[in-house]
Amino acid sequence: IVKAVSNMVAAMIMFIEELGLYGGSLGILSYIVLLERLKRKAVTKEEELLYKVTITHCIKARATLLSAMESDTGYDKIIKHSSEKVLLMLNILKEYNPAIMDTPGVLLKVNKHRKPLSAIIFTKQRFTAKVLFNLLKDVKDTNPEEFGFLKHDFVVGFNVNPLKNTREEYYVKKCSHKALLKFKN
Repeated sequence: IVKAVSNMVAAMIMFIEELGLYGGSLGILSYIVLLERLKRKAVTKEEELLYKVTITHCIKARATLLSAMESDTGYDKIIKHSSEKVLLMLNILKEYNPAIMDTPGVLLKVNKHRKPLSAIIFTKQRFTAKVLFNLLKDVKDTNPEEFGFLKHDFVVGFNVNPLKNTREEYYVKKCSHKALLKFKN
């Protein structure tokens, strides 16, 4: 359990380094939710205390990130506090905006053939996919003029063991399957 919590903390640090302050704060929030769920299932008092201490420090770390970003709002907040990787991804996605794509005379670096986008973004970790989903949702909400065309969904690979898994895990599998079918159509 200590190793699992240690790996979570390392992943939070990785989110801050890889995605910037904004993505890092979303990653920490996702881990706070996970830690709260794990805390409810804790068997011993020591395990519960470990989760409580970790959650407290995560909340402090997230508050520090949010206070560093408080001078900015909306889309500017996302752009100013995201890493180069995230900015590159957003610039690529922006080129597939039908309003930009159909405007004659606009030079496109990636979408040279001016075709609509239908893509899958692969990540190394499931939590990275969750954080990117929430980041793209925030981008779409704060800048609908440039990113309103996005119809993104969240899918992770999942194996359901009927002997061990809960209804919630079956629901996650069902939602992932629906997202794949939407992408196919």
